[in-house]
Amino acid sequence: MIRIFMTMSGNVGDTLSVMPVLSGIHKSTGHKISLVVRDKMKMFTGFREFMQLQECIAALKFESEVKLDDTYQSLGLVDDFTKHPTRPWETVRLEEDFRNRYNIDFEVDDQFIFNVDKTTDIPAGFLVGDRMSHSFMDQRRSFNVLESSGKFPLDKCFFLDYTKPMATIAAYIKHTKKPIFTTFTGISTIADLLNKESIVLWGDDVRNWDNKPIEHSFNKHFYRDRKSKLMYLGDFNIQRYEATDEI
Repeated sequence: MIRIFMTMSGNVGDTLSVMPVLSGIHKSTGHKISLVVRDKMKMFTGFREFMQLQECIAALKFESEVKLDDTYQSLGLVDDFTKHPTRPWETVRLEEDFRNRYNIDFEVDDQFIFNVDKTTDIPAGFLVGDRMSHSFMDQRRSFNVLESSGKFPLDKCFFLDYTKPMATIAAYIKHTKKPIFTTFTGISTIADLLNKESIVLWGDDVRNWDNKPIEHSFNKHFYRDRKSKLMYLGDFNIQRYEATDEI
């Protein structure tokens, strides 16, 4: 077993970006991962259980539950990295940090797909994953951007409830036959790592995030050869997707 402490864990999307790396380590070495994350991750309902559904994860613990010592290998983000043409750059930064620190040969698992729970009662409407509001979340960005836009009528859409276990939400995403509407949040990362059609909507609050074009943020967080697509919220019209609705 390989013990890893993710020093930068704290947000769902950023933390889940490591999964193709951990899956690659497991497949290359045969060793599962005992993963430790920051206590902040406790605010996401069912995060531990969701992670422990994954084949590469032997156990997930929060920082306060363990005594970190030199048996744990730290995993963070490098600043200088190779901008991969299709792989999320945050995943690349995690990969290169691990390679720089440890003499373990592995290949990133770019075909990684999440395991989900056995939920079969899937909501009928279009799934909408808005950005949740929490005091621990980055306050520089707006919350509930999609709901407040008025573009997602409740008779056609189902807003994901983050009090439900993460593995259940992931099952909704996996089994829906409709595209998912979301934004730069953990839900969009889950959809991407399930290889589901996902429309990642952005508003003016992130137009020039970190003084870079929005495409830079997209390339950081999403595979360019999966099914996530970037769209300005102002250009979104749900009628475009009703015409090809399979349900």
